[in-house]
Amino acid sequence: MRITDFEYHVPDTLEEACALLSAYSPGAAVLAGGTDVLVDLKNDLVTCEHIISLRKLADLKDISYDRKNGLAVGALATHSDVASNKTILRHYPELSEAALTLASPQIRNHGTIGGNICSAVPSADAPPLLVAMNASVRLVGPAGERTLLLADLFIGPRKTVMKAGEILTHVLVPPKPAGTGACYMKFALRDATALAVVGVGAALLVRRGVCTGARIVLGAVAPTPVVASKASAALIGKKIDEATAVEAGRIAREECRPISDVRGSAEYRRSLVETLTVRAILKAAERAGLQ
Repeated sequence: MRITDFEYHVPDTLEEACALLSAYSPGAAVLAGGTDVLVDLKNDLVTCEHIISLRKLADLKDISYDRKNGLAVGALATHSDVASNKTILRHYPELSEAALTLASPQIRNHGTIGGNICSAVPSADAPPLLVAMNASVRLVGPAGERTLLLADLFIGPRKTVMKAGEILTHVLVPPKPAGTGACYMKFALRDATALAVVGVGAALLVRRGVCTGARIVLGAVAPTPVVASKASAALIGKKIDEATAVEAGRIAREECRPISDVRGSAEYRRSLVETLTVRAILKAAERAGLQ
């Protein structure tokens, strides 16, 4: 496979990168880790005449945390960075755990969290847990900066609400109140490099042994990550035990909208949603201190 000719740009600043992307859109693509865009170019899934590399924007690799604002992960942080970062391991260990489920070590060393999100592939691993944890993204473009909930970024397979010239710079995860537990569960056909057949992110908030907040998010079973609102609501006001989790799993099965493809039939995916939702809820409950 051969990539068609393109012009390669390496801007020195974020402002320059946005200006180039705006000037050459829609015939331009951003290059972060390259694990998605280069493969897409080789397979003729996308075409572009201009590649805008972000490799000089070192600030976008930073990972920071404070108690008031929570976690800020630069879009160029690799999945390996997320998995091994001491701050994340201390305050958001479920994010580190989820990063380790993605592909192989070689891919994790190059692929970035921003690229995984912006690719808007339904089977992407980062979004389900991040949406469950109410994460936001910071976008910078020619018109300035804006922040929106990650759940509102996706509008379809490989489609987002990002405007021409906008670049995702940070993923923002709010502070975790005491009594919070979260988990990402994934099923793939191989141990390494495989895309998720189904992914489930769950986040619970517990007060005095009762679930007072819950968010279950399903990946790879709809054009965009699905917030399973009915399954989440089924947990509120209840003590999380196996029976409660099983009922929520049954409801989540009805909320997903999977298709059949080479990795699994729609019915198989529904069954996986039910099973993984139960497991994710019970693990999140354990981390919240319920069990």
